[in-house]
Amino acid sequence: MHSEDNNTTAIRSTGLGLTYCKLAIEAHKGLIGVNSEPDKDVEFWFTLPGLQDFTKINTNKLSKSDNTINLSNDDIAYLKEFAIKLSRLELFYISEINSCLLEIEIKNDNIKKWVEELNNALGNMNDKKYKHLLDLVLG
Repeated sequence: MHSEDNNTTAIRSTGLGLTYCKLAIEAHKGLIGVNSEPDKDVEFWFTLPGLQDFTKINTNKLSKSDNTINLSNDDIAYLKEFAIKLSRLELFYISEINSCLLEIEIKNDNIKKWVEELNNALGNMNDKKYKHLLDLVLG
């Protein structure tokens, strides 16, 4: 298919490439993740057992416990619409999740901590942690 406007080849994507990479790497007991900052390049990384050339990123960098996030009823009410939006997105929809997180106004330290932990879960591709943090708001 050629675009009439610029004669470039248009390729449709299923959006499953990173999902398959994640499944294959985890099946080999490896780790996969992403480093991303707004308006900067995105870096995907992975490790596989036995490959000494790769630096393993410590996935234990997440905070000790989600119990340190003490969201008030007002915090939960404010974050609920964002959590609903985020709960509809799978963890590999990184750009959509980042866009949603950027919409959140950091009103206090508890909201800041919640957003930071979501970013950590996203960066480490930790789906369990991601869903747990959403459950703190959605109940």
